[in-house]
Amino acid sequence: MARVSEKTFEVEGNSFRNISGIFWGSEREYPIDPFSGILEGFELEDMQVVRPDFWSDTEEIPEGRGPEIRYFGRGGLFFLDRNDAMKHIGDAAGRSDTDFAEALWDSLGIDISEELERSAGSGLPSDRPLQDLTAKFGTDAFGTYCPWHAFGRSGETPWGFYLFFEKLIEWAAALHRSGQFLPDPKPSPLKVFQLLWLLTYRHELFHFQVELYATRLESALRHPIYRPYVECVRTPVMNSERWWEEALAQAVVLRSNYVKRTLEIDSHYVNSYMVPYFLTFPNGYRHFQCKRISGGVAGAHRLLSAQIARTEIDIPEETWNTDLSLAKSEYRIRKEAVPGYLLMRPESISRFQLQTPRLKDVVRYIRRQGGEVNENAPGDHKHATLNGQPFHLNYAKRDNTLDLASAKALARILGIKVRDLNQAIA
Repeated sequence: MARVSEKTFEVEGNSFRNISGIFWGSEREYPIDPFSGILEGFELEDMQVVRPDFWSDTEEIPEGRGPEIRYFGRGGLFFLDRNDAMKHIGDAAGRSDTDFAEALWDSLGIDISEELERSAGSGLPSDRPLQDLTAKFGTDAFGTYCPWHAFGRSGETPWGFYLFFEKLIEWAAALHRSGQFLPDPKPSPLKVFQLLWLLTYRHELFHFQVELYATRLESALRHPIYRPYVECVRTPVMNSERWWEEALAQAVVLRSNYVKRTLEIDSHYVNSYMVPYFLTFPNGYRHFQCKRISGGVAGAHRLLSAQIARTEIDIPEETWNTDLSLAKSEYRIRKEAVPGYLLMRPESISRFQLQTPRLKDVVRYIRRQGGEVNENAPGDHKHATLNGQPFHLNYAKRDNTLDLASAKALARILGIKVRDLNQAIA
């Protein structure tokens, strides 16, 4: 089944084809480098990827679940383009940290708690580099959005949002270590990682909503809207206090009932911890309170929407858009309408494996280790014994692979990490 995002702008792409100036000729003509922040701060170089054996074994891998790793072409990075993986992870992040961890295991073969523990143990020489990154690039040091109008036909860098997975892990570990913007007692590293994932995802989603709003206007008016807005409004105000798109991308995160409900936090938590942290971000990002504009955040939404529609920076307040026509209203569009990708370094692809072990391979592995597996146990699980210790083998929520709890139990009996178990079985 084709993903929803492949059809998001399908009709518009055909309809706009003969309208001059709507599209950039290629992603190279786009006036902003969307990856300038996401690529800075990590040492990146071309490396040879070691492909796990199971990548060439498609037996019993359901359609759309096979690993699709594509070369990014910059810094030796690769990105994950597995159908529905980001949607599955994102939906789980919006439920609970437990579901989030299970979804990362199910989609990527990664025990995120173990990775966060590893990051916290090794750490960076100093947390200063990450603090410098957020001070320079804000949220866009860890995620970015490539608009359809420039990247929609790109074979190298598809349109959509990108999250740099390892950077998010390091960011979560650094915040947890410092505790500066966290309550006492601190939430778990997993909860901090879930928070940063949701903040970055929701921020980048707002950029999609801006483009979607402009595209809706283009459909009605039949002339370029988004490209002139980027070239004549967004680019000139970048890195200034008038960079309303970035300010409002931060504001929607702080005001999001979805984020608060998911993380079980309230306005007091937001004001005490998140607001002070966001104030350390650069111009634009840190002006999320919109104090210097009439009407505050609500006024900024009306002004930004007017800037998009009219391709002007300075617009009299009495002619700002009304609440009937706001870019933020595009939030009602289904989240899967925008594709998402995970950027990863080659060493991480090899370490993470990016595929959970199939249950039948786990059974074979246990028997090779001298254990026993009762495959006739009632229900949808199997009873196993290894080194004299009984445990259950359960299927993951999707497909025919091992679930995270079973993997943890087996790794514990063997006295190894889940990551090492994953590689041993593969």
